[in-house]
Amino acid sequence: MDATELQAISETLMRIVTPDMMPKQLIRAARNERPNASKNGIARAVFFST
Repeated sequence: MDATELQAISETLMRIVTPDMMPKQLIRAARNERPNASKNGIARAVFFST
């Protein structure tokens, strides 16, 4: 996974995240937007975006 993919996933996460969202809900919502994103990729994107 390169930086452009991480940035794209992190932008998606910033759009869909809510304050009361649990990690499983976040992963499920991210996979709905980006079906090819892995759980590991989503976790990396979260840290990339912070």
